[in-house]
Amino acid sequence: MSSGAHAIEVGISRVLVGIDFSESSEKALRHAIAISRSFSAKFYFAYVVSSLGFVMAGPDATALARKQRRGYSKAGSISTRRRGR
Repeated sequence: MSSGAHAIEVGISRVLVGIDFSESSEKALRHAIAISRSFSAKFYFAYVVSSLGFVMAGPDATALARKQRRGYSKAGSISTRRRGR
């Protein structure tokens, strides 16, 4: 058994990075671009949306979402009215 290090050549042909335009994902984006350039690899990115805020599921979810959207649009029209008339 030898104690010497063995060099392994790595070839990367594609680089994929997920971004959400946060500061940390933009840093990952810069690193991914640098890696793809150094290996002359194709570069892909995907805009990623977190689903952590979505807690509803099932058949009632769509109806409730529509109801809430209508409520928001009504609230928006109330806030744009002029007061005192």
